[in-house]
Amino acid sequence: MPDSIDGKPLAEIPLDFVTDFPYERLPSSRFVAFFLRPEVPILLILGYFISEAYLPQICEAFGINGKSTLYKTSVALHNLLLAFFSAVVLVNSWASEP
Repeated sequence: MPDSIDGKPLAEIPLDFVTDFPYERLPSSRFVAFFLRPEVPILLILGYFISEAYLPQICEAFGINGKSTLYKTSVALHNLLLAFFSAVVLVNSWASEP
């Protein structure tokens, strides 16, 4: 998978993600392009921190504890999705030439 439509990295320094991100150079795959947008990880992290405060109450309401099969399955699914997200970002943001 290419880094961008022109094969060059989308950013060379971290500040590029904030000041001058080249949205027009994202890959043509809408799925991959979505995950390479700099706001996506920021929103996911914010969502995580917000949901973390309410997770114990949600688990209690559904009768889920740390030893239940549903809890263990949820954690495994979360980890699998996180690994997939990380792989998509890694493969599509790694510079192809030094």
